[in-house]
Amino acid sequence: MDRVFYGPVWRGAAMTHSLGDLLDEAKQVVTGERLDIHGDPENSFTLIAGYYSAFLSHRLGIPVALTPLDAVNMAILFKQARKLGQTPHRDNYRDAAGYEAIAADRMLEVEE
Repeated sequence: MDRVFYGPVWRGAAMTHSLGDLLDEAKQVVTGERLDIHGDPENSFTLIAGYYSAFLSHRLGIPVALTPLDAVNMAILFKQARKLGQTPHRDNYRDAAGYEAIAADRMLEVEE
């Protein structure tokens, strides 16, 4: 059966997950596996922002000062590019949801 788009629902697509499963997976990754491996996201994205700032400042020849929120938003854009530029994989959606949660729950508080 061909996949046909009817408004917000794909007809003919295999529904293998319940609504919210991906968010549960993202929460497990962000609060468990990745936290254990990479440490607090504030520290990681602060470091990443510093490296991106140094790279862009050197490359562009002008001072660039990115924030941790900029860095997490760039990670979200990276996942978006992967979703659009390759065969879609569930982990790209899961990781993007996790980065969105980090941005909303941790980075907005830092910048507000």
